[in-house]
Amino acid sequence: VLSFETYTYKQTGNQLKKTTYNNYGFPYKEEISYLDSAGFVINKESKLKMTSEKTTTYYGYNANGWISKITVENESNPTFNSEVFFKYDTFGNLIEKQVYENGKHITEIQLIYNTKDGLISSILIRDVKTSLINILRFEEIKFK
Repeated sequence: VLSFETYTYKQTGNQLKKTTYNNYGFPYKEEISYLDSAGFVINKESKLKMTSEKTTTYYGYNANGWISKITVENESNPTFNSEVFFKYDTFGNLIEKQVYENGKHITEIQLIYNTKDGLISSILIRDVKTSLINILRFEEIKFK
């Protein structure tokens, strides 16, 4: 084993605090998740102890309770933010993911499911700037 991490969790009211320790047992990152009354994470603040770098992640949900949007803001670099939008089919399978950085559309990901067994058959990843598409195709999936 080259390195490993351990975690501790502490919940107080609607806050869940997670402390991450390195393989020497020293805490190096703290995350505080804020939950709504249904237990969904509304936002999460992450802070690195050595550099005090802080990022805040906001979560949005659709009517089914599935994540529809994730927004990340970096306090030490306020000019950077990222947003990811998610779409699902009627069965709740993820079918599309749109990635934006600083308001600019960067990547589009589409997942295609096999109609016979419901497993993912292909993943298409398109770089919006170049229109280059990578296709991952899954064939002959075997279970043992």
